[in-house]
Amino acid sequence: MLSELQSIARVVTPYALDLYDRSAANALLPQLTANVPNPTKAKSVTLEWTTIFAQLHKWVGERIVQKSFATPITIVGEKYEITDAVDRNDIERGTALATVQQKSAAIAEGFAAGKVMLAVKVLRNNRLAYDGQNFFDTDHVHPDGRIYSNVVPVVRQTPAKPDVLEARFELNKALLQLMSIRLWGDALASADQVRQNLIVITRSTDVFQAYELLRTEPSFGADPNTWRGAFSLWLDYNPVPGTENKVDAIMSLPTGPRPVLWMPTREPNGIEFDTTKSFSHAQISFGMDGEYGVEPGFPQCAVRINPD
Repeated sequence: MLSELQSIARVVTPYALDLYDRSAANALLPQLTANVPNPTKAKSVTLEWTTIFAQLHKWVGERIVQKSFATPITIVGEKYEITDAVDRNDIERGTALATVQQKSAAIAEGFAAGKVMLAVKVLRNNRLAYDGQNFFDTDHVHPDGRIYSNVVPVVRQTPAKPDVLEARFELNKALLQLMSIRLWGDALASADQVRQNLIVITRSTDVFQAYELLRTEPSFGADPNTWRGAFSLWLDYNPVPGTENKVDAIMSLPTGPRPVLWMPTREPNGIEFDTTKSFSHAQISFGMDGEYGVEPGFPQCAVRINPD
C-alpha cells in the first residue's frame, strides 16, 4: 500500500502544483494584500514600521527614518488545509490515480481561491486595524494623529436594490472619500490610474447588478458613462448578515498600500497522503496544507459605502 501511495503522489504532485501556480485566483491576491517578507519562515513576524510611500528628502544632518505605524504589528502564521480521501480498495486495484488526480485539481484550485478569501475576510469581518478601530470606522487615526473616516453614508430609495444612477453617485462619493483620506505624500496620481485600479466588492446579486450596469453601460441617456470599464467588480457570496447592502471600494495602485497584510510562512509542498491510516481505514486521506499570517493593513485605501 505504501509504495502505491508514493507512486500516486509522485504523479499528481507536479500536476497539482502546476494548477495551483497557474490559478486565476493568484492575480487577485496582490490586489488586496501587501506581502510581508518572511525569509526565515518564522511563525510570527513583528513589523516595527512599514513605509506607505517612501519620500525623497534632502540629506541635511541625520537621515530621516520613514515609518507608518506608531506601534509594532505582529503577524502570526496559522495553518490551513484542504483534505479529501480515496478508497483503499481502488488503490490496491490500481484504479485510484484518475480519481486522485481529479480531486487534486479541485484541491489545488480551492487552495489558491481560499487564500484570496482569507484576505477578503479581513474586510468582511471588519477586523480591528492598527489604530485600534474597526477596519471600516468613522474615527480612524492617521499615524500623524489626524482623524479620518472610511465609511461613506448614502441614501437609497430601496436600500437592498439600488439603481444604476444611485450606484454611480455612490462610487463617485466613495472615490472622493478615498482621495481625501489617502496618505499620498509627495506624489502625483493620474485620474485614469486611480479609476483603473479601483476594486468594488458587492455582497448581493441586486447590488452587484446595479454596479455591473455602471461598469458596462455606454451612457445614461445623453450622459456618457465615465465609469464604463473603469473598475473591477467582485461579488462576495458569503457576507456577514446585515452587510448585504454595503459596498467596499478599494484603491489598489500598483505601488500603493493595501488593506491587508499577508505573510506566507509555508506554501504547499504538493499532494500528501496520510500513510498512517493505510492499514486501519477504508478511506485514505490526502491533501495540501500551508501556513499564512493575515492581518488588517491600511484603512486609508478602502472605504465602505453604507446605505440607509
